[in-house]
Amino acid sequence: MAKKLFFLAIFLVPAFWGCNTNEETPYRPVAAFRILGYDSKTPRIEQGDPVVLQDESFDMDGEVVKWHYDFGDGFVSEEQNPTHVYETLGRYTITLTTEDNSGLTSANTYRRDVQIVEPSFADEEPSILWTFDIPGATKWNKSGITVGDDGTAYVGVDGDGSMDNIYAVDKNGNKRWSYKTPSGHIFGSMPLTHDDKILYGTEKSGYVFALNTADGSPLWQNQVSTAVSYGGTVLSKDESTLYIGCYTGTNDIKAINTADGTVKWEVSPPNGIRTTAAIDSNGNIYIADLYRRLYAIDPDGNVIWSVTDKKSRTANPISLDETRGVMYIGTSGTHFYAVNISDGSVKWENTMTDGVYLNGAAIGEDGTVYITSESDKMIRALNPDDGSVLWEYECKGAVKATPTIDRKGNLYFGDLAGYFYVLTSQGMDAWKPVRLSGEIWSACALSSEGIIYVLAYDELGNGNKLYALKTEGTPIATSGWPTRSNNNKRTGRNDNP
Repeated sequence: MAKKLFFLAIFLVPAFWGCNTNEETPYRPVAAFRILGYDSKTPRIEQGDPVVLQDESFDMDGEVVKWHYDFGDGFVSEEQNPTHVYETLGRYTITLTTEDNSGLTSANTYRRDVQIVEPSFADEEPSILWTFDIPGATKWNKSGITVGDDGTAYVGVDGDGSMDNIYAVDKNGNKRWSYKTPSGHIFGSMPLTHDDKILYGTEKSGYVFALNTADGSPLWQNQVSTAVSYGGTVLSKDESTLYIGCYTGTNDIKAINTADGTVKWEVSPPNGIRTTAAIDSNGNIYIADLYRRLYAIDPDGNVIWSVTDKKSRTANPISLDETRGVMYIGTSGTHFYAVNISDGSVKWENTMTDGVYLNGAAIGEDGTVYITSESDKMIRALNPDDGSVLWEYECKGAVKATPTIDRKGNLYFGDLAGYFYVLTSQGMDAWKPVRLSGEIWSACALSSEGIIYVLAYDELGNGNKLYALKTEGTPIATSGWPTRSNNNKRTGRNDNP
């Protein structure tokens, strides 16, 4: 923090006094403070909890001797490190001005906002029904868990290349079958047919495959590229076509025949593709390359439109809100976009979010957009009209998983500290966060019975654990875009716009 304040002084001194070479001219102090226990830009603090401030003001040629804090609710303090308790919910701006031993007031007024929210009375963790061990898998598991109508969970993991890396586990935690793909690495979500009979997917070495869900036997597999990664496969409404993006070799967007794995058509953008595509109710496909060139392609492979700004890279799954006519996508920088489906133009851009590079957006029934961050431990709710932040919740670790929404509007997700969260649609704890075996990278799933399936890395190095958790929750939401690739079967398509 000292280094940060030193640089602050370098910039503030010229701003207020110019290039002063007269050593006898006194410098004015610089006001600054931090809110202990909170790193977020606008901390969410429960009503009744103390807000503890720590002074970080300084003076270049003397010392700070007076402090004046205004808490924004009619209360002030002259203490150096005050504590304040807010009695009323709302957003408040705390300001600080200072005075040094020469009687000079601070060159600046330092401001920080806080959001005072209702206290959480969640004192019970979700119960663990069972766990299932997946040996030999690494922690790099971006694949969302696929769940069939009978509660069977299909899990693809990033393996070590020698062991099985796709597992089918029934709702009671029993292994039905397992299968090893050619490279042993699965990064993207795997779609399931409407009747639960066939599971499709891609894996790192460029193979597309179809498995019989009855016993895990392969129906076909075809190497269509040298590499397919991050981006999952999505399935057309008539289930005759899979769509994938390839990020090396020919950098193609490919349409794959589900009957035999052959390529129907392909579109070749200039950059590699790591996004998971999205399919609208008309069958049009939306996908992006690594430099945010966005494509809208019809079911026959004709490009409807393509646009680019090349500001930053993206491997973010695309989410659709056809009611509002927009799609959502984030980048490796501080950019999260709402893009008009009709022509690819930007409706709004939020530059206050960071680290949405690999995470997708979930959309609630009222259109609220929920995104997570890999860089600042946040989950945020965004206003669909302008992208403004409605609320933010600070987790215990960075978050790489897309949240999943149930029919009550509750949000389910995990973080890299190994904690699993259940929040209300207003950003409050519906259940107390529970610590699982280790890092949680992938989107969870909710069965028709409300069972929560979560994949967590075993921090002891024994692979991964699949958890079945239970709350008083409901099945996954049926409208909006409630999870990564839209639904439990990870089809990536919008059947109910």
